[in-house]
Amino acid sequence: MPMVPNPSHEAFERLAAMFRAAERYFGQAPIEEAIRLGAPSRPRANKVLGALRDNASIPRRQLETAERQLSLKVMRAGSPIARLVSRRTRALLRRYFKAGKLSTPIARLRTVSSS
Repeated sequence: MPMVPNPSHEAFERLAAMFRAAERYFGQAPIEEAIRLGAPSRPRANKVLGALRDNASIPRRQLETAERQLSLKVMRAGSPIARLVSRRTRALLRRYFKAGKLSTPIARLRTVSSS
């Protein structure tokens, strides 16, 4: 898996502040999300999430490189864009069409036979 560029401490602090703001608005990111993103254990996931949620910068400065990389993935997954964008666009558009919110029907996948 390619490594994410390592931001400066100041940039990392700004990202962590935005992560805390997103959590206040959308709710806390579940620990399972950190585990899914590559945390090797539940305690390590707790450490990363705790460091991101802490107002003090010291816990974030004490993160090891792998934990810092994981925290960047967690922050990206917890961003407002990631939380608001629907990944099931076709199904959602079909529901909008059925509800009368769209005037254009959404195409369905069809199979073509070679006979």
